[in-house]
Amino acid sequence: LESPTTPQPASPATPSPTPGILTLVQVIQGQTAVVNVPAPAPVEPAPMPRLTAVVKTDQRDTAAPGEFLTYRIILRNDGDAPAANVRVVDHVPQHLRPDPSSITPAGTDDAATRTITWDAKTIPPHTIKRFTFSAQVNPAAPNGFIVSNVVEVVAPGFSARAADATTVS
Repeated sequence: LESPTTPQPASPATPSPTPGILTLVQVIQGQTAVVNVPAPAPVEPAPMPRLTAVVKTDQRDTAAPGEFLTYRIILRNDGDAPAANVRVVDHVPQHLRPDPSSITPAGTDDAATRTITWDAKTIPPHTIKRFTFSAQVNPAAPNGFIVSNVVEVVAPGFSARAADATTVS
C-alpha cells in the first residue's frame, strides 16, 4: 500500500525539452504538473582589461659617470577591454638626472620627489604601450654605485613594480 504523499516519478509522456524553454516537472500526491518557462538568456562575461608584462630596462649593465641611460617601460594589455586610469610612476634614484625633454609620452618630472609620472593613461585592448626617458649618470657618482631605478604601475584592480640596475664603473 502506497502513501498518498509519496512523490511519484514523472510519466514517460513528459514533453521533450524545446530550445529556449525550460520544462519543469513536479509530481505531488500522484498529480503531475508540467510548467514551461523561457530559459534565461546566456550571460556573456563583460570584457575586462588584463595588464601584464611590466618591463623596465636601460639595456645596460654598466655606465660611466656622465653617460646617458635611456629607460624603457613596457606595459601590455592582453585583455578585451581598455585599461583605463593607468598611472605609471618612475622613482628616479640618487646620482641620476632625468632629461625632461626626453620623457615620452609627455609626463611630469618632479625634481623635489625625484619621480616621473604618467597619469590617467588608457591602454587599448591587445596593445603594448611604451614609456621612455633619458637620464644622465651624475659625473660625481662613485665607482661601484648601483643605480637602481624602480617603476610602479597602478590601475583599477592592478598594481605592479619593475626595476633595472646599472653599476657605475
